[in-house]
Amino acid sequence: MARDWTPEARAKQAELIRGWMPWKSSSGARTPQGKAISAQNRAKSLERAKQRIADARKALRDAEAEHTRLTGRDTVSPFAQLAAEMNRLIKIRR
Repeated sequence: MARDWTPEARAKQAELIRGWMPWKSSSGARTPQGKAISAQNRAKSLERAKQRIADARKALRDAEAEHTRLTGRDTVSPFAQLAAEMNRLIKIRR
């Protein structure tokens, strides 16, 4: 739950933080090994995102096949419309 800050509380907190100066002790990776590990964070996140997209596409294909099986019709289902929209949005982002 978000905290409701009064102007006085915000000013007091800002003063305290300026006294602590946490930005002086923050640093990224310092060693070459640490920097190499840190550089992989984006790649790992990207791979996880790609896997989630692939999983979602498979779920959509499965749902479409089930829809066709249950209705006996090979019509454009809401699942197919959603898949088409996802593909359209992905193309826009590239």
